[in-house]
Amino acid sequence: MNYNEESDDYDSDEDNTVRKPMMKEKIESLRQLILNCDKNDTTSTIDNAISYLKTLQYEVQGGGIQ
Repeated sequence: MNYNEESDDYDSDEDNTVRKPMMKEKIESLRQLILNCDKNDTTSTIDNAISYLKTLQYEVQGGGIQ
């Protein structure tokens, strides 16, 4: 069992077996959406997604190429 801080409860191992494949699927979807995501580890994918979203935000706010 793992402690879940958000709900102040313990998650069963059954919950984790469902969650882990779902997270893997979501990370893979994110990897496919962002540009220049050539690494397959989760940390790099999330880091690239954050950078990409910040770039898009900057462009939307008028700081990008016009």
